[in-house]
Amino acid sequence: MTIQTRFSNLITATSGLPLWDIPVRESENILVVPTLGMIVPNWLLFIPKRHSFNFGSQSQALAGELTNSIQQVCGKIGYDDYVVFEHGASEVGSVVGCGVDHSHVHVVFGTEQTIAPLWDALAKDLAVPTVGQDLRTTLEELPARASYYMAWRRGVAAIETSPRNPISQRFRRVIASHWGCPEKWDYKSHAFIENIVATREKFDRSAPLAA
Repeated sequence: MTIQTRFSNLITATSGLPLWDIPVRESENILVVPTLGMIVPNWLLFIPKRHSFNFGSQSQALAGELTNSIQQVCGKIGYDDYVVFEHGASEVGSVVGCGVDHSHVHVVFGTEQTIAPLWDALAKDLAVPTVGQDLRTTLEELPARASYYMAWRRGVAAIETSPRNPISQRFRRVIASHWGCPEKWDYKSHAFIENIVATREKFDRSAPLAA
């Protein structure tokens, strides 16, 4: 059965895409686009081309490709820190997955001064024990059949599995509150186009990345 998702056109189309769906980078199995609702600048989505509801259902090889892609992008746009997170859904229309129905990993890039407190806010909201492990291992060990919320930064992961009280766009709500605009968490009504444009310009000004 073919599932139409929020990213179906993005993955197959070659033209006619809105600004936030035009990739800034593409590797063999991953597309990178600015997020619609970019509350903070330099917020990108890393989207597997093969459909699954969460990244835990993707191959372990893709975990390596994603890790390399994130590191390359970080160097390309000139930052030294980033935080990674995912709303890992497990079924169509899941509240955990914000109704997108296709796996995608969020990455916000920045300086330590901006990313460290953002990580603290995400980890505090998850309120689960953290685990010391690298990003690739974290991605490889995500559950394939259960819903989860995952956040990672600098060798530390926080993962809440089978959430008892799932909340749509949970991390967006946390980031909006942290950034001082708690009422603007919903990407459907608050696009933050100015941040999308500024982030795209960082890629336009720098040399192409190797695929």
